[in-house]
Amino acid sequence: MNKEKTDQYRSSGISDSGSGWEHEFRKHGRIWGDKPGALARITLEYLNKHSRCIPDHILTDLGCGYGRDSLYFAKHCHSCIYGIDSSETAIEAARKSALETGLDPGIFHCGNFLTADYLPESEIVYSSNVYQILRPGEREMFRGQIRTILKRGGVFFQSTLSVNDPEHHGKGISVEGEADSCIGPGTGKYLHLCTKEEIARDFAFLKIEELFEIEYIEPRTGGDHHHRSWILAGRNQGHFR
Repeated sequence: MNKEKTDQYRSSGISDSGSGWEHEFRKHGRIWGDKPGALARITLEYLNKHSRCIPDHILTDLGCGYGRDSLYFAKHCHSCIYGIDSSETAIEAARKSALETGLDPGIFHCGNFLTADYLPESEIVYSSNVYQILRPGEREMFRGQIRTILKRGGVFFQSTLSVNDPEHHGKGISVEGEADSCIGPGTGKYLHLCTKEEIARDFAFLKIEELFEIEYIEPRTGGDHHHRSWILAGRNQGHFR
């Protein structure tokens, strides 16, 4: 990690523990079960429709958690998978799941994807429900990584909570100076809910092919959650380095 990124990393308050998620993974294990999330199913449908499941292409999963979506892609898409998450517990679980299903545990890596300068250039970059837990400076760093690693013609897929999310809208302690950001009651976790206009603005460096809202029930340890999230598919039309 170069000094500039290290200083930015420290000043942003980012933790290698994943802003409290290391604790969650230690406490609850596979929090959302083993089935792929909503974005993974939508992404695979898109990739198959556009003939993008190509063996020598790289799919990078930023914030892969314990690997349920990465493993789904490894089984059904057959591209080269690279999963990264800052939680050691989650990555250990992902590697164990890979071994149990006959897949390569080496596809999973422990590290901070906001600052890592070793991520592979990828035809597909994927991130499920990560943008919502990043603070403003972290979201900027995240977009910078997309600009860096997404190859020309490559596609970025993302899900992030909507301002219409019934589970979190109007709850928690509002963050001063940040519209639609709060600290969750009882959890102390930061959360940012997005408008459609915000996502379109933040990812305007991509050609946005799809941007729509979905409503779904998310299985979760301790009780299912009712969510609304934005789904984004955006293509890189040029080099941004």
